[in-house]
Amino acid sequence: MRAIFCTLVAFFACGCAARNPPTTKSPTPLFVKAIQTIKHSIIPIACGQAVLDSETKEQKIQVILVEGTGFFVATDGTFVTADHVIEGALNPTSQIPCPRIGFTLPESGGWDTELPPTFRPDFYEFDAGACKRDKLLDVAQCRSKRAIDRVHNIAPVTFEDAIQPDGTPVAFTAFQHQIPFSSIGNVSGYATPQNGPQEIIMDKPGWPGASGSPFYLANGRVIGMLQLSGTRQGSGQAMGRPSRFIKDFLRDARSQREGSTTADRSSTAVHGWNVRYTHRYAAKETVRKHQPFRK
Repeated sequence: MRAIFCTLVAFFACGCAARNPPTTKSPTPLFVKAIQTIKHSIIPIACGQAVLDSETKEQKIQVILVEGTGFFVATDGTFVTADHVIEGALNPTSQIPCPRIGFTLPESGGWDTELPPTFRPDFYEFDAGACKRDKLLDVAQCRSKRAIDRVHNIAPVTFEDAIQPDGTPVAFTAFQHQIPFSSIGNVSGYATPQNGPQEIIMDKPGWPGASGSPFYLANGRVIGMLQLSGTRQGSGQAMGRPSRFIKDFLRDARSQREGSTTADRSSTAVHGWNVRYTHRYAAKETVRKHQPFRK
């Protein structure tokens, strides 16, 4: 009798196992981890105005406009963005004046759980007039006036220099108003304008506020900076500068800061790198002038 009972138990156990096979954990979708990581690097380049908190009676900064997006390249608050974003913030004829230029950071440091009403009141101002800028590359390097609070847990990006083949999955995360959104697509191609350096093109559009955001791979490494949603190579495709140009720009900005005289810095802050770019890349770029999509 006992043997029969054990046999029945074993039979039903096997039957249940057959009907309910063990579940396996689904793999994390591509870019999910990279998006959460990049949120520790990006910032909204914002215009703010001082207002009096009716409850605390303390002065705080209210964001009135987001000009674009930037991302950290150093833990000391140094970041890069598109030059035209800085130009827009400095424009005295803008319909919306910009009394104070800076960026905000959420207490979580990752923009993943907070919405605008719960933003920490910290507003990190920077001197837009002191930013190192290059109009040809459309890149600017700026730095916060004060140290970044550790609670924000910022993370400088890591660059990837290699040219990515057409069809490579790529994403960008950028601000629209005060909220970051991510777009995932593919490298569509490369183009070299008649009088400018190479551009990387994505098969997804950008949006107002996306300029200055990082293009990045699924491993989180940044391959470029989004600068505009253009119409020359396609309707609304997001275009930007490959990371090798940005790294050279940062290297030259650092050498200016460390070794140049005041006169040298004042004369090259905006236009000087263009001269070096001409000598460094002219030969390489010339062969691409009449090849609009060339890796």
